Amino acid sequence: MLGDVILSVDGAKVGGASDLYRALDRRGVGDALDVEVLRADSTLHLSIVLEASPAPAAAALAAAAPPTLPAPPDAPPSTP
Repeated sequence: MLGDVILSVDGAKVGGASDLYRALDRRGVGDALDVEVLRADSTLHLSIVLEASPAPAAAALAAAAPPTLPAPPDAPPSTP
């Protein structure tokens, strides 16, 4: 079973991903949107409030990386 299908954002028809991105690019954090979706056999209007996106995945992974271990005492000093 597929999830919701987005039909429109604030009355503007959404025919594909580029239409959705274009609609969202014109809005900002905190803006409320009326999103019309097709769910099963019903059309619903959802009120959505935009939030800031979380940190990019690469930054989140880097933050979660294990710490670097110190060099053994007998290792030569590293140069940058």
